[in-house]
Amino acid sequence: MLALPAPPPPRVYIPPMELETSETMTPFGIPMKSEQESETEESHLANGVTKTPDTQTETSTPTVKEHTEPAVQEVPITETEEPVDSVPRTSTPKTGEDDELPYEAKSFDWGKYVLSLFARNFYNFKYAALVLAFIINVMLLFYRVNRIPLAGEEAEDNSDNNATGGGEVEQEFAEVVAMEDDIYFREYMMQILAIAHSVISFSMLIAYYCLKVPLVIFKREKEIARKLEFEGLWVAEQPEDDIKAHWDKLVLSTQSFPESYWDKFVKKKVRARYAEQYDYEAISNLLGMDKSDSIKIGEEQKSGVLPSFLSSVDWQYQIWKWGVIFTDNSFLYIAWYFIFSVLGNRNYFFFAAHLLDVAIAIPALRTILQSVTHNGKQVCYVAFSQSKQHFITWPNVNI
Repeated sequence: MLALPAPPPPRVYIPPMELETSETMTPFGIPMKSEQESETEESHLANGVTKTPDTQTETSTPTVKEHTEPAVQEVPITETEEPVDSVPRTSTPKTGEDDELPYEAKSFDWGKYVLSLFARNFYNFKYAALVLAFIINVMLLFYRVNRIPLAGEEAEDNSDNNATGGGEVEQEFAEVVAMEDDIYFREYMMQILAIAHSVISFSMLIAYYCLKVPLVIFKREKEIARKLEFEGLWVAEQPEDDIKAHWDKLVLSTQSFPESYWDKFVKKKVRARYAEQYDYEAISNLLGMDKSDSIKIGEEQKSGVLPSFLSSVDWQYQIWKWGVIFTDNSFLYIAWYFIFSVLGNRNYFFFAAHLLDVAIAIPALRTILQSVTHNGKQVCYVAFSQSKQHFITWPNVNI
C-alpha cells in the first residue's frame, strides 16, 4: 500500500486583542475616527454596502468599478463661532487705507542735504584746488614778453617829441606778456582752469563754514562759560586790556547764548553762585535775565517793521558770531585764497600766490618752512641790534 501524506496540523485561531482606545482628539470640532472604523468603512465601500446611522441595516448595491474617496464629514461653522487653531498664528500687519504711519512723514530738506555735501567734500575741494593751482603755475612758465610796435596816436606823439628834441626818431614798442602763437590754445585752457579754480575755492569756503565753524563757535562758547562760571570773569572782575574778552561780553546778554555749548543752564548756575556776594539785579542785567529765571530779551515785543524771518533773528548774537569767525586764522586764509583766485581771472599771475598753499599742503615743504622760520624773531632781533650798533659806530669811522 502507498502511504498517504500526513494531514496538516490544525490551525489555531487567536482572536485579536482589543486595546483600550483613548479619547479621540477633535481639532476644529471634527471627531476623529479610529483605525478599525476606517478599515471597516473602506471594506463596506469596496463591497458596495452602505450603512445608515438610523436603521443600521446593510443594503446591497451594485459594485462600482470607479474608485470612490471616503466622504469627509463637514461641520458647518456659524458666523459667531470661529475655528480654534491648535498652532498659534503670528499677527501680520494689515495694510489698508485706514492704517496710520507710526511717524509723521516729513518733506525732504534739500538745503541741509546740499550743505552736508559741501561739508563732506571739504578735503576733496582742498586737494582739487591745490592741483589746479599747481597746473596753472606750470602753464604760466609758457608766457613770454612780446614787443609790439605802437600804432596810431601814440606813435605820432612819440615821433613829434623826438623831432622837437632834435634826436633821431625811434620806433616805440609796447611790451605785452602773452603766450606764443603756436600754443595759442593754451590761453583758452587757462581761462577754463581759472574759472574752475574760483568755483572750487568758493566751494571750499562754504565747506569750511559748514564743517569747521560750528566747532570754532562751540570751543569759544565753552571757554566763555568756563570763565564765567568758575573764574567769575565779567562778574567778580572785569578784563582790562583783553580785546577778546571785551568782545565776548557782547554775547552774555543774548537770548541764543549758549547755542552750541551743551550746558544750557550756565546762566542760572552763575547767578545762583554769585548772587550772595554781588548784586542780584546787576548779574541779571549782565546775563540778560529777569528775576524769574527767564530770558528778558525773549519777552520783548518784536518789531512790526521787519519781516518775520528777520525779526526772529538774534542780531546781537550773529554779530558776535561773525566777529569770532573773521578772527579765525583758518577762515581768513581760505577767504584770502578765494580773493586771490577771483583776481586771478583778471590777471593770471595772481595765481602765483597760491604756491604758498602748495608749500603748506606738502608735509616735506612745510617742515622746511618751519625750520627756516622757527627762530624768526631771534634773527630779527640780532639783525636789528647789529644795524643799531653799525649806525652808532659809523660817525667814528675815519674815512
